Amino acid sequence: MRQPPFEIRDIHPWRLEHPGFLTLEGDDICIWRLPAAADPRSVAPLWAVLAPEERERARRLRRPEDHTTFVIARGALRMLTAAYLDRPPLSIEFEYGPRGKPALAPCGIPLQFNLTHTGELCLIAFSRRRILGVDAERLDRPLRVESFARRILGAQELEAFARVPEPMRRRALLEAWVRKEAYLKATGEGLAGGPGTVAVSLAPDEPARFLDGPPVAAGWDLWALDLGPGYVGALAASPGSTRRPPTNFT
Repeated sequence: MRQPPFEIRDIHPWRLEHPGFLTLEGDDICIWRLPAAADPRSVAPLWAVLAPEERERARRLRRPEDHTTFVIARGALRMLTAAYLDRPPLSIEFEYGPRGKPALAPCGIPLQFNLTHTGELCLIAFSRRRILGVDAERLDRPLRVESFARRILGAQELEAFARVPEPMRRRALLEAWVRKEAYLKATGEGLAGGPGTVAVSLAPDEPARFLDGPPVAAGWDLWALDLGPGYVGALAASPGSTRRPPTNFT
């Protein structure tokens, strides 16, 4: 597969205080990866840019690790969005869809984003034009594989799942899960949309793709993200004019 020169960036929370102005053109997609756990002292600059309602949400999280993860994810989202818009972080306003999907409030500059965090990993995806959904999962998450498969897979997917060798089934199932979630997050439906409403590939030797239904008809794209040991991830994007695949992490 031809790899276009997309910029995939790793960044740490303590480097977000001065990210500088960021550029992003047309259909390009940039995914930022950062640790969702850090020394609480290093996230102080991120706490400082949170809106009052975001700080209140953070205070309601009782586990220290959940509090830190929330501050990193939302603070990073504000810092990076501000850098793309060339505006102060505290001036950024978000609005929320019926199912809770965050989006940039109208400001005259197009910018789409989506974020996810799991374990010690946080991903934030940006594009000017393409509606995005990104999702990731830890491979060691507690999971009853067979019952979970029956809950989220459709008939066509269950047939493919039955052909996956037993040692590979956990990963195949979680790959399917993040691919479905990425699309449902992009559309704003979330889990309320029902994972059974979208069919995806899951065989270990098969690229990520939609099998049928609305995303195929509408021309949506789907990619697996190589997040390294211990994680699986996926990115879904609405049709672009250039139809270029983003680079996976290396």
